[in-house]
Amino acid sequence: MNKRKPITIYLFAITSLCILLVSTRIAVSIFSKYYGLVVGIGLMLVAIPLHIAAKRLPRLYILSFLINAIGSGCSVSAYYLMKHISTDLIKMVIAVIPAVIILTLVCIAIRTTFGQTYMRQTILIFVIINVALIILAVVFLIITADVLYSFGFFGLVLAGIYLCVLGVLVKHEERLVLRDISFGSFGAFIILTIVVLTILSEGDMLDGLQFDRKGKKKDF
Repeated sequence: MNKRKPITIYLFAITSLCILLVSTRIAVSIFSKYYGLVVGIGLMLVAIPLHIAAKRLPRLYILSFLINAIGSGCSVSAYYLMKHISTDLIKMVIAVIPAVIILTLVCIAIRTTFGQTYMRQTILIFVIINVALIILAVVFLIITADVLYSFGFFGLVLAGIYLCVLGVLVKHEERLVLRDISFGSFGAFIILTIVVLTILSEGDMLDGLQFDRKGKKKDF
């Protein structure tokens, strides 16, 4: 495999994490309620024609990636706004460290002799570790809704998506790496948005359907 391709995916993945952090923090300060979701979906729709046009102008894949990364942050902001969770910047930075470590280690590992020989197996090992960390983050998230665990969860989900992009590249080395990165940004936006919508819908149902001890719905 061309050694530049894994590095390219790594750099874009780290960039995506940084944009997710910054755009989420900014979106929380300028939006209210679920409006970040609306803006995020709008940005994703804008990215679609750019991705299609990139067949002729490959650099547009980068613009598509950037727009989706910002859109992901906007969508994630709805979770913190609707749940009234404080977004402490320092905690958010600390929260993405596990995702950065996973991405860095897999990038280093596949450049070693063992990693070059057993590349698929090496990537699979890190995918399993990433999934285990996601489960651990969910457990802590259930216990406490602190931004440290919730944003750590979002960061690990994002890292997992780019690990999958790397896995696809291993199987199909002839693929254009920027195209796969752009596809990955769409996948990241869709998955993060679905997660946010799932969490919020459950919360709304619990908040909206309040029953008293006799089973009668309370007045609002």
